Amino acid sequence: MTVFDDVHADEAYHGLVQDVEGGYTRSIALLLPEGPAWPLPVYELALMTAERAESVGEEGLAVSLVTPEPAPLAALGEGASNAVRGLLDRARVRVYLTARMADGRFESEATTERAWPPEEKVVTEELGPFLRTLD
Repeated sequence: MTVFDDVHADEAYHGLVQDVEGGYTRSIALLLPEGPAWPLPVYELALMTAERAESVGEEGLAVSLVTPEPAPLAALGEGASNAVRGLLDRARVRVYLTARMADGRFESEATTERAWPPEEKVVTEELGPFLRTLD
């Protein structure tokens, strides 16, 4: 698991991009934690990662975004949410909405798929010193 935080953003993302470019990573899940968090960086990372993979010929990379939100960037309103949903769809980023952790797996009202822990590279936004890692 890679924990993304503002202090180490360049280092964490650089390592992720290297794995994508080298073909070492076939799928990536970006998680927005429950609770107070600014969601925009997770969406940016999902879109940038999908774009980078395509630009280096790694179109097969699966990018997933897992969020407790009822809609993409719901806090910014319906217009922003619809615009972001369109960007995510065009970038082929799979989105799991209303996702919650339960018994070490994620559950989402928006999908019947249950896949936790995933067999993929996981990137999560740091909540602070009490973030639990899933190793």
